[in-house]
Amino acid sequence: MKIKRYLARDMRAAFRMVREEQGPDAVILSSRRIGDQIEVVAALDYDAALVQQALRRGGDDAEAQTAAPAAATPTAADTQAAPAGNPAGALDRAAATASASPAAADSARRPDVNPFTQAAESSPSAAAAQEPRLTEQAPRPAKADIIWAQDPHIERLERELLSLRNTIQSEMGQIARGAWEFRNLEHAHVAQQLERMGFEHALTAAAVRTLPADAVRPTATYSALRTIVSQMQALPADLLDSPGAIALVGPTGVGKTTTLAKLAARYVARYGTEGLALVTTDDFRIGAQEQLATYGRLLGVPVLTASGVEGLQQVLARLASKRMVLIDTAGMSPSDQQLATRLQQFGVDGGRVRTLLVLAATTQPEDQARAIHAFRPARPVGCVVTKLDESSRHGAVLSSVTRARLPVVYVADGQAVPEDLHRERPENLIKRAVQAARAHSTKTHDAQTSPGDYDREAANAVA
Repeated sequence: MKIKRYLARDMRAAFRMVREEQGPDAVILSSRRIGDQIEVVAALDYDAALVQQALRRGGDDAEAQTAAPAAATPTAADTQAAPAGNPAGALDRAAATASASPAAADSARRPDVNPFTQAAESSPSAAAAQEPRLTEQAPRPAKADIIWAQDPHIERLERELLSLRNTIQSEMGQIARGAWEFRNLEHAHVAQQLERMGFEHALTAAAVRTLPADAVRPTATYSALRTIVSQMQALPADLLDSPGAIALVGPTGVGKTTTLAKLAARYVARYGTEGLALVTTDDFRIGAQEQLATYGRLLGVPVLTASGVEGLQQVLARLASKRMVLIDTAGMSPSDQQLATRLQQFGVDGGRVRTLLVLAATTQPEDQARAIHAFRPARPVGCVVTKLDESSRHGAVLSSVTRARLPVVYVADGQAVPEDLHRERPENLIKRAVQAARAHSTKTHDAQTSPGDYDREAANAVA
């Protein structure tokens, strides 16, 4: 048995040194802290019997020290009674005499400097001679067990292993539940992959159930994504190409004013400034009117303020000669009791005002669903999805608009005006969702989802 002592700065480094030098079969015998270092004693070719013998030899065994005096010195009758033809008995008596002699007793009282080394270097015959005495005494591994149990590094390792076990059990439980819900384990993996992209379970399950029984990834992932694409609303015509008024509505903080500025810049680049006017109804947020006025000065278009239903009617009447009127509104909470009343103002002017619901990709799916339901009185003709650049789970907002049957008219992925406003087909939106999830898993080194899980070929095929 080869025993060696290692010194390292922490337990992880010590384990690495043991593994590199003695291999994976090495056994850790003890560990303790010495100053700012960790001492680890490891053994190769571990022999449990030799270790137990060394533990007993190095301990203060009370039974060995209080042996009966009569058994310490053999009588002459015992020596002479051994028959000449029984050499085994003579050897046993000789071994007993040697172990019970005063010199042996004195040796037993002296503590062994390195009991493990002495046990390893003893001859096989000596180990055999000690075997009857070992079987008579009770095993004493308790001292080593106490050392292990009290070691803070071992306790930390135990906690880490317990956490790892719980994580594995959770993952296996999800896979098992998925395999029970779907046809096979491969389908469950596809569903789990789509849900990690943010797609809600109902939409994912419906897409996976359309897969053939023998479908495997990445083809199965591609087919499921194509099914989701088929359930999304097609990209409608650009509203800026049709004369009228466009009002942006939505919760607070989703980027309505910035989106309006992008739409205005987009219109000016296409049709010029003559037929465009901006209107703000936001009289709640401090600085909101000044912000839109600044955009108006930069673009060279007029900016007007309207308050209430009558005020908006009057402003729209004054701007009847304008080809396009873009209306910025105050952010409203979906739980506001007066929300429905405030949204009635967008039904004026014979339906000339078309509303777009602005949703942020960073909003939780439950809050997106509440916003879509709360702003129904405004009768939005579509939606604008903002902050795509700040989200790694585009599937959440895509699931919400698909369930509500809202077409995505514009998407925004930055603050630049107007460069960060785009029109994307459903295929491109799904492709961007795959790319965002892949980039996130690469950046964070996600242990559960490697970059390879989001198949690049499948993403390109969707587009």
